[in-house]
Amino acid sequence: MSESKDPVLARLGPELTDTQKMMYAFGDSRRPQLETSKVMEAVVMSQVTGIIAKAAKVASSRGSKTLALEDILFLMRRNPVKVQRLVKYLVASEVANQSQTAADGDPPEQQGGRVSRRCRDFYQRIDEGGQLAKACREELADEIYLERLVRNERVTRGMSDAKYEEFCRARAVGFRGRHSQEFQAGMEKVVEGTHLGLDKVARRVLSYLSYESLGSLVELCLLVRRDAARDPVARLAAPLVIDPSYPSVQVPIEGEKEGGVDWVASRAAITVAELREVVRRLQHGRGGTGPHGMPLIAL
Repeated sequence: MSESKDPVLARLGPELTDTQKMMYAFGDSRRPQLETSKVMEAVVMSQVTGIIAKAAKVASSRGSKTLALEDILFLMRRNPVKVQRLVKYLVASEVANQSQTAADGDPPEQQGGRVSRRCRDFYQRIDEGGQLAKACREELADEIYLERLVRNERVTRGMSDAKYEEFCRARAVGFRGRHSQEFQAGMEKVVEGTHLGLDKVARRVLSYLSYESLGSLVELCLLVRRDAARDPVARLAAPLVIDPSYPSVQVPIEGEKEGGVDWVASRAAITVAELREVVRRLQHGRGGTGPHGMPLIAL
């Protein structure tokens, strides 16, 4: 990766890695720890490995030699809110591509919106209760998404122009394209191990799910820190209940109601110990499991 020539970033030391930038965008400190980011990459790779393994089983069961978008959509069918978030992402990507095409003076694509429409068509065929159809129309309440928007507003409220620009750049980074090429190479090796081809759209969705996994892990790390701040012994006890499908539920404690997770995030960068505690809690929680007994939190 080329080194940044931004004078503001230069004063802060070496440029952040892609993973550190994503962690910052999801609520970690402005300078996430490099060691923590490396462990985070390993955990996220474990997550995407589990997703690929499950999707490959779905593809094989239908006699396909290619892991397609529909195989991943099938895995997500039990969580309409996360389906809605995926559809929102795909629609936004399509709008951005169409806008860029128009700005370049090229003729618009005749099949604009085909990926999001592909999602809608698939879920219409398997939807029984109507929730998936609502998700495709973006009609469901998504409290986690709204919580992220509120957190971003609080974080950026007092930023200088330079810091806000840095934050926006961090939010634009993801496990795709020119970003995180090593991660992409690792993901390709996992796919090769399934002896299946990989649909182009499915590759993009896997990158998106990796990004969502990282975001959920960062948010869970902040909750672990909150637990430790309230009771240092709590982190040593097995959790009474944990719902991996809704990991960002928060019960504010006295003195933190105004700041919420931001009050915790502003104190210091997430540590390896906090991330490992998140992994421990997920392994002892409930839900479908992936590698090492962890639930696949993006599904």
